[in-house]
Amino acid sequence: MVDGFLPSVEETRTLHLDPAWSPDPRSHEPTRVQRWSRFAINVWAAAVVAGFGAILYGALIQEGTLRDGNWFVLVVFGWMPVVGVPIFVVQAVRAVRRVRHDAGLSAKGWFDVLHGRGLIPFDQITGLRATTDGLDVRLLTGTLTYPPREDTLACARRASRTYGVDYERRHPVA
Repeated sequence: MVDGFLPSVEETRTLHLDPAWSPDPRSHEPTRVQRWSRFAINVWAAAVVAGFGAILYGALIQEGTLRDGNWFVLVVFGWMPVVGVPIFVVQAVRAVRRVRHDAGLSAKGWFDVLHGRGLIPFDQITGLRATTDGLDVRLLTGTLTYPPREDTLACARRASRTYGVDYERRHPVA
């Protein structure tokens, strides 16, 4: 990377490189196999916890063992299915969801994914302007406009703090 080697997403994954080598923010995303394996693990865990809850319900409530003074078992173990199943289901849904990156930031410059420009060195960027419509990256040759996504705006704020790029925020007039 010091000598100018900036691998693409495909090169990073094919060569099994550390994602930090590539300025492309998509290289930090998990692969499809990793996402679906996390999904399967979380669905399996939700099913196990739900099965445990069903067994607990059947053993304690249906069989009448609560009447025998064993109510503390329900207090000790009953919270696990109630809390565990929703947590694992939410994690399963998050595992298959793909994160869409429009831009990224590296020490060498702004990385444009949305417009396919690749790495744009900071010396070609004259300023960044956040508006209600999105983010405008002003270049020497024109302007790139991004939708107002939080990760893109966070990249712009980090570029202004860390690398000294002019950042202007326009608030709408009410």
